[in-house]
Amino acid sequence: MSKPSSPAVDADRTIVLTRVFNAPRELVWKVWTDPKHIAAWWGPRGFTTTVRQLDLRPGGRSDYVMKGADGAEYPVGGTFREVVPFERIVSTDEFGEGYEALGVDLPKGVITTVEFAADGPTRTTLTVTISHPTAEDKAKHEGMGVVGGWYSMLDCLDEYTGGLSAATGEPMTPAIFVNLPVKDLKRSIAFYTALGARQNLQFSDDTAACLPLTPAVVVMALTEAKFQSFTTKAIADATKTAQVELTLPRPSKADVDGTVRAAVAAGGTAHGEATDYGFMYQHGFADPDGHTWGLIHMSGMPPAG
Repeated sequence: MSKPSSPAVDADRTIVLTRVFNAPRELVWKVWTDPKHIAAWWGPRGFTTTVRQLDLRPGGRSDYVMKGADGAEYPVGGTFREVVPFERIVSTDEFGEGYEALGVDLPKGVITTVEFAADGPTRTTLTVTISHPTAEDKAKHEGMGVVGGWYSMLDCLDEYTGGLSAATGEPMTPAIFVNLPVKDLKRSIAFYTALGARQNLQFSDDTAACLPLTPAVVVMALTEAKFQSFTTKAIADATKTAQVELTLPRPSKADVDGTVRAAVAAGGTAHGEATDYGFMYQHGFADPDGHTWGLIHMSGMPPAG
């Protein structure tokens, strides 16, 4: 049986997105097609997703509901036209009722093709081709922010796969838990959720919130009373004093800038100025309690000497 060919690309009607992941093709496929994994990363940063249906076969249906930080729900789904395990998925792309509230003229007849290409044993090139029946439908889709939304979602996928074992496909043990004293737990949950954290309710209660920022870095937001139970020292006012500055790596310069913008919009502040050293780009933010986070994107090594 011959391998299916890639869709013909008409630039006037087609959007093509490509991302390389440092993960085996089998793992990227699993994360893309297993509802347990999909719920952990699908959607632009700051969204959560519920998988209501996934019948991965030609003629089968997908039905996901994305929820934004404001609580608005955006159902999306489609019918699978072609499924070639570990290589290719072709599906219609349909908008549910939640999009009607946007008051926009929605594109119709959208077909999305996702191709998984092994780039050696530990890397995967993912190509997403979004085809529209007309140039007008493509323009409508672009006007809704589809390109930025997809790239944000692929950033989330990159971070999620980075925290999985290539051998088992299961999450690796987090490298660090960052315990932060906070004055208003609900405010802190809303803030870190807006930055892409997905609260782990199993390890949360009315005194603590477990908020994984990445698979390896978990923020534990603790009420000041809860935090005080772990130490005999006074709790510092992070808006006035500094003990440590935490730093998170990000997958791109755009993600650094986007995270700072999201932090400011969610009630935090920018920390310092964006600085590009050529091999490293950095900026940062402070959360509503004054805890500071640096953000860096490494694109190379520092010059010798």
